Amino acid sequence: MTTNARPMELSQLPTETEAKLLIVSVVPQQIVDVIRKLPFVGEFPLGEEMNQSFDDMYFDLPDRALSRKKWAIRVRRYSHVEKVAMKGPASELSDGALKRPELEMRWDMDCPEQILQMIESLGVDHKKSELRPTDAERFLVSIGFEVIQRRETHRITRKIVDPTNSVPVAELAIDRVSFAAGDEKLVHYEIEIESWATRECPVIEESLRFLTEKLGSLVTPWRLDKLTTVQIVCDLFESGKLLPHNSNGLLTFPAYEMVYEEAQRRRMCVGDSYY
Repeated sequence: MTTNARPMELSQLPTETEAKLLIVSVVPQQIVDVIRKLPFVGEFPLGEEMNQSFDDMYFDLPDRALSRKKWAIRVRRYSHVEKVAMKGPASELSDGALKRPELEMRWDMDCPEQILQMIESLGVDHKKSELRPTDAERFLVSIGFEVIQRRETHRITRKIVDPTNSVPVAELAIDRVSFAAGDEKLVHYEIEIESWATRECPVIEESLRFLTEKLGSLVTPWRLDKLTTVQIVCDLFESGKLLPHNSNGLLTFPAYEMVYEEAQRRRMCVGDSYY
């Protein structure tokens, strides 16, 4: 959810509700093409396809104070606009979806004060700065933050429509995420279903069931956010553990099993309220 309203208390932040499927096929583009041609997911019609590309940067302080609070700051750059998001801890719902507070703001002259107010509400110290540039990265660096992750995403989205009233109730997104792990250039594919329907509308549950039945073992539920996934992939690559499981820049399913096991070991899974 995007806003540039006056500063909010953390308890008043909007929430996002989403579920993910990891594409584990060795030819992921074939799975992408199948989904692009679907007229429905379950009983829910799908709208027209939209494509967009953007770059993401995540920030934290050198001592990782924000991560320890289970929060993250993301700067997302499109070709003509920049957005900043504050993302909080996730909790798991009964239908397999994850729910978390998130406030996304289009970068403008009001954003620095909004960001500072939220950081201070979390009890996180930062440097003092009078800098209010038009660039979000420069501002965050000026108050002591540093980039902890960069990645590029191409996203295909389609609206998921309630068949009873033709109103969109969710969005289906297919993400192709590119990032560097040491000297390796890797690509990660996943499907996201983000719902803004009421809890009485089972759009996430039905969409997940339909896609897993349609695609079988080529997809699997995935409860790690991209920040955590990419972070652990990079760490395991540096240690050499994932090198045998890299096929032309695509990780095989055993690699993702290792990533999830490492997330559990580090207590970075949703059950431990990380991001």
